[in-house]
Amino acid sequence: MLKIAKVGAKAVLTLAICILFIGAESNRSIPVIAENKTQRRIIVPEADKSIDVSSKEQEAAVRREAREVEDLEAQKSMARSAREMIDLTWLQIALGAVSFLGVLATFIYTRRQVDDARHQLAASVAEHGSQFEIRANSPPHMKVNFLNGGATPALDFMAWGNMDIYPASTPLPRAPTSTVTGTPSPLAPGKDRYIPLTHTRLISLQEETDLRNGVLVLAAQCRASFTDVFGRKRILNVNMMTETATSGTVRLVFY
Repeated sequence: MLKIAKVGAKAVLTLAICILFIGAESNRSIPVIAENKTQRRIIVPEADKSIDVSSKEQEAAVRREAREVEDLEAQKSMARSAREMIDLTWLQIALGAVSFLGVLATFIYTRRQVDDARHQLAASVAEHGSQFEIRANSPPHMKVNFLNGGATPALDFMAWGNMDIYPASTPLPRAPTSTVTGTPSPLAPGKDRYIPLTHTRLISLQEETDLRNGVLVLAAQCRASFTDVFGRKRILNVNMMTETATSGTVRLVFY
C-alpha cells in the first residue's frame, strides 16, 4: 500500500508539474500572440499606409521636378549654343567682308599700278615741230610732224590729212576729208614722222598778204592711228591753223 501510495504521489506530482508547465506555456503563448498582433498593427497600420503613399507621391513629384529642371537646363544650353553659333556666323560674315574688301582694295591698287606702268611704257605720239610755208605764186606747204615720246614702239602707225585756205571768220572743219594712204609701219620711241600737205593751187600776192595779216588762215586737219604694245588702238586728231601775232609773226596754233 505504501508503494502504491508513493507511486500515486509521484504520478500526481508528475501530472501537477505537467499541468503547471502546460499552464505556464499557455500563459506565455497568449501574450506572444497578442504582442504579435500588436506588432502587426504597428508595422502595417492604415495611417502608415497613407504615409507611405504620400512619400511615394512626394518622391515622384521631386523626380518630375528634377526632370523638368534638367529639361529646362538642356533647353537653356541649346539656346546658348544656338546663340553662339549665330554670333560665330556673323563674325565669320564680318571677317569675310573685311577680307573681301582687303582683296578688292589690293586688286584696285594693283590695277592702278599696272595702268600707271602701262601709261609710262606705252607709246605716246603727239604733234611736234610742224612747219608751214607761205609764198606768193607758189602753193602753200605744211609739214605736220608726229613724235613718239613713249618708251615702246607705236605699231602700225599711219598719218594722213588735208589742208586749205579759209577766211578767218569761217568755222573751220575738224576732221580730214582725205582717205588713208600709205602702209602702216612701226614708229620707234624717240623717232618722228611727218606728213607733207600741199595746197592744190598757187596763191596770189594778195592772198599771201591776207594770210600774213590774218584775214585768211591756212588750216590743216590731220589724223594719226597706231596700236601700242599692249594691244590698245589709239587715234590722234591734230587740227592746226596759222595765226598772226601782234608782232606780225605768223605761227601755227591748234584749234
